[in-house]
Amino acid sequence: MNTLIDKLRQQQGKLLFRKDVHGSLPYNKIVERVKLLIQRLEELNINFAYGITDFSDPQITTEDVYDPIALLDAEPGKIELIQHMVSYDIEHHLSTLLSRKDDCAHSYNILVFGCAIYVANSMTIPSELQSFLIDHLLDPPMKLHKRVKGRPKKPITETILIGSAVSFAKQHGLTSTRNDESANKESACDAVGKAVSELLRETNTKLSCSNYDAVQKIWQKYKKLP
Repeated sequence: MNTLIDKLRQQQGKLLFRKDVHGSLPYNKIVERVKLLIQRLEELNINFAYGITDFSDPQITTEDVYDPIALLDAEPGKIELIQHMVSYDIEHHLSTLLSRKDDCAHSYNILVFGCAIYVANSMTIPSELQSFLIDHLLDPPMKLHKRVKGRPKKPITETILIGSAVSFAKQHGLTSTRNDESANKESACDAVGKAVSELLRETNTKLSCSNYDAVQKIWQKYKKLP
């Protein structure tokens, strides 16, 4: 784990998305950062559980989820996006990951990676993870299943990607949505819609929600996700 923590700490000064996140950036600068995030998420054409794995499926196997440690070894340049994926799964699927840790090496390694993120960033580890970390340090498993990326059941959903982009825009001080009668059209959903609109002109993005109304509808769906 020490090696993993060192890798995360070494990258802290090179982060594309998490640095300079504050409420004083100009709106156009926020849109540029949102656009970059969307591009990187789309470029991350790999198998992972973020928005893909149905953690409620009792038939889930080790081949249904990703292994972030193996993935980092294979694609070290994507360390920030892997952190993004792990953080999402820790936040939304922690109890399921903990219940599967003894049977699924991939779930176990998502938890290990999650602990490393907290330590590397000097953040308080959630109580549920503290017990796991103590057990891992005192009695790590003698044998884990072979590390492979995993094979998802379905493609990355637009809801997860767009919802993540709106959440990211909100971190810069924007409100998630706006009053329809408001003259100020600089909400997080506006920023994402503008970013997607620009990407449609500049790249081969597969996204289509290029206006406020479309993004706002997806944002409402995203908020209802477990």
